[in-house]
Amino acid sequence: MRWWPQAPLEMSLVDGQYDLNLQVSNGRRTMLEQTFPQTLLVDAFRALDTRIANLGPGVTLEPAQIELGRVEGTQRMLTIEISNYSEDDQQIHLVPRDHLGDPMSRLMLSKSKFDLAAGRSKTIRALLRGISKTSSQWGTLDVIRRNLNSPNDVESATSLPLELVHQQRPVLNVESGPLQWANLAGGNAFVMEITNQGEGYAPIQGELLLGRDDGSRPHRLLDGFGRWLAPGQKRELQFHVPADLEAGKYQVRLSVRSRENLAVEEQVVVLDLTEDMLVGTGNVADESAELSRVVPGGATVR
Repeated sequence: MRWWPQAPLEMSLVDGQYDLNLQVSNGRRTMLEQTFPQTLLVDAFRALDTRIANLGPGVTLEPAQIELGRVEGTQRMLTIEISNYSEDDQQIHLVPRDHLGDPMSRLMLSKSKFDLAAGRSKTIRALLRGISKTSSQWGTLDVIRRNLNSPNDVESATSLPLELVHQQRPVLNVESGPLQWANLAGGNAFVMEITNQGEGYAPIQGELLLGRDDGSRPHRLLDGFGRWLAPGQKRELQFHVPADLEAGKYQVRLSVRSRENLAVEEQVVVLDLTEDMLVGTGNVADESAELSRVVPGGATVR
């Protein structure tokens, strides 16, 4: 029996060399310990950017998605932490704007422009102030970063999702396209396009279970990770299958959900994954026809 230890990654990361130390114990003594050298790239952790925003080499901001409000489930004040892991002093400028580009006057920051020394962190308080007749607002917190060695040049400009809920959250209206099989540059995947037709941000969480009927443990494939989708925005969810996946008949159980556990898409299908589909060769039209017979809605192969 194989066991794959897993643990959430909740700390800030910057690109570089790391040592991953794994210890297995029975609660009293260490039974196994091994260290694995790792080269980590922040962009490789698709779930991390829903919590920690990378502002450029060595500079991070947390949280990466900001909501303030007066309704249940929201808070009027939160703290924003900016960390500088680089070797240079930085200047940070925070500018909250609504989706039309106008300033969000109801959001107050304890400091909007400041210098941040190398190796240091700074905490900023964000507060929802006053009463607004507007039900809610959505926009961005624009973060402008300058290296103090060349302060006249903008090193990076990042826009983070920002939503103010004054009276009530907008009604969710998220639409999904057909589930498709795709041979992508990074490997094979099931893909689905998601569109936010609502008037506020919609967090997206997708899970796809891919299993066989031989009693083996199904593969659990994730995408979305709660990342907010802006009104009018489209995103393709990609559920990458293991590179060593064998051809055969599989059951696919898909669940895509949003805020308040709203079901965006749920389906269970059985399909045959052929060798041609897995290696990305053969007649695409034939593959499309084969998949269409088993996937509701006539999904196609890309």
